[in-house]
Amino acid sequence: MKLEKNVTGVRHEMACPNVMFDGYGVANEAYKDGSASEHGIYQTYKLALYIYSLWKVSNTIDYRAEEDLLRMQGPDGRLPHRI
Repeated sequence: MKLEKNVTGVRHEMACPNVMFDGYGVANEAYKDGSASEHGIYQTYKLALYIYSLWKVSNTIDYRAEEDLLRMQGPDGRLPHRI
């Protein structure tokens, strides 16, 4: 949609992830109502994808999200699959 210069479409598609980012991570259905292995657990890849998508479509960075992602980083520099 961005390549097609469909600004309304881009805003519509980013509205959902913007709502799901709760200031700590992506609180989607798996986080809220998922199985025991998913419920209440933020997935780092979802937060990274949110940050990347936001940057690609609007050339902005949500620094709160970036700080959260960096805080999730382990001492060896790796990101766990979840926190």
